[in-house]
Amino acid sequence: MSETCDRSIDLSDVETDPKLVDLWESFVEKYESRSSYEEIHQMLGKINGRLQDLFNDHDTDVCRDMWEYASTLRDAVRFFAAEERPIQYECRNCGSLFFYDDDGRSIHIGALEESGDGPKERHRRKIGRNDPCPCGSGKKFKRCCGDPVKQAERKEKMEWARRSPQLNVSDYEEIKEWEGKISGAENADELREIIEGVCEEEKPPVFYRELGIGGVIYESEAEFIEDGDREGYYDLLHSLKEKHPNVFKLDLAWHVRDLIHWHILQGSHARVEEAANCLVEDPQEEPDLIFDLIDTLAMNGFPDLAREIAVTHYPVFEEGGSMTPGGLEELSTMCGYFSIARFIEKDETFLSEEFERLEEKLYELDLDPDKAPWFIDRISTYPDHHGTWTIDYFWGEVHSENLQRLFLDFVGYLSQERGAKPVEAFAMRLYAERYIHREWTTDLGDDEFFHQLARKSVKEHLERLLNPPAAYPARAYGTLCALRLLYDFLEHEGLVGSDFHDQAMTIITENKRYLEKNLPEEEIEKCKFAEKWTGDLRARIEFWKKSE
Repeated sequence: MSETCDRSIDLSDVETDPKLVDLWESFVEKYESRSSYEEIHQMLGKINGRLQDLFNDHDTDVCRDMWEYASTLRDAVRFFAAEERPIQYECRNCGSLFFYDDDGRSIHIGALEESGDGPKERHRRKIGRNDPCPCGSGKKFKRCCGDPVKQAERKEKMEWARRSPQLNVSDYEEIKEWEGKISGAENADELREIIEGVCEEEKPPVFYRELGIGGVIYESEAEFIEDGDREGYYDLLHSLKEKHPNVFKLDLAWHVRDLIHWHILQGSHARVEEAANCLVEDPQEEPDLIFDLIDTLAMNGFPDLAREIAVTHYPVFEEGGSMTPGGLEELSTMCGYFSIARFIEKDETFLSEEFERLEEKLYELDLDPDKAPWFIDRISTYPDHHGTWTIDYFWGEVHSENLQRLFLDFVGYLSQERGAKPVEAFAMRLYAERYIHREWTTDLGDDEFFHQLARKSVKEHLERLLNPPAAYPARAYGTLCALRLLYDFLEHEGLVGSDFHDQAMTIITENKRYLEKNLPEEEIEKCKFAEKWTGDLRARIEFWKKSE
């Protein structure tokens, strides 16, 4: 019980008083021996009197705290003496759970019904501003407990105590002190020194959460940018990751996201993997940024890391319930996609055991179980462009656009000639559409850093798409779709550069020739959309060239 009370009020100023210590020890002895309520209450009165003497003699400004402490003790005595309850109950909340009659017996308020014979509510006289303060300090109420400033401080203090019961008043004062230092920082270097200083204190996580250290770190980026030292922000994140991992992990997903963006822009692949593995090993329930991370990694040459993050985070979101059903379905589709893509890249012999694994993935992706074995058999039996008929059948069975694109590319891969290099543009239709329309067509503001990141991502994405040229129908379709979306993005962001034009014209021409040469006429009729998009792109590129 004493721990519960001490968490609410700091008694460090009176702990050295011998008389109070003796009274408290006697009180604890009577309490632990389960003495009568009257004996405990009598001892409580002696403690209250001694507390008031001490505070009146030494520091009248803290009389409100003394009154709060006495009230806490009184409720605690009634609660623990009258009811057999575990000690860890928060006595400061017991007033909302119990009511006490004139004999000190506790009554469960929730079980009471209205009755005219029950104990009457006692109304207290309203205290005037010039009346003596009821705490016994001798001051007027307006100068003591009625002071609006002190009332606000007391309210904040009590709310803080309810929110963070693991901390005590000294922690509260220390947090307020650090908040003052943070708000007074005049530049990024000074702010970094303060952040590292509080981290070196090695406080419990609840202390740093109450301080809001994650938000302070995140917002420090603006200070570094203003001082012309953006790199300093990422250096701070890396330093925290190495020296103060417990603080770094408080906002792990956001810090890792920022580090991944920076290391991709700097071309530091080892650092990208190092940062991403932090999330693979410790998945975080942050639905607002998971798709951004997966897309960024997949489009910048880290498909395995993108897969690991998708697969490890799916069960976290499924269990936690923080992601919308639509988002969860999309993440599930991406997990299946990555699993299939990995299988394709690492196994070109199409062994039966691998197809069994693929069949399991199809079940997970809600494909009709009766159709899945037949579908796989059709794919493996006809590894050529005639597999398009299978696509038509599958198209009518699956209503997810992501799955339709996924298996269109999947069938296309199985249709390519044996011995051909695995296609790095395997995911272009899926990722070009999602990445561009969901992320980069939004307002990027005036921050050149994100324009650089977007430009770099698109350039690498396009280069992988254009080299080598397409070698089978499905990739030709996917290439045209992806180019259309990529150029829409380039035009939208004003990132069109002449180095893209010749590459784009070459790949469009080669894809168009391949389609005309290798597809039967009836297949070409089915692909009018590809012809139309090819013409649109050709006209668009010619327009750009003329305008240079």
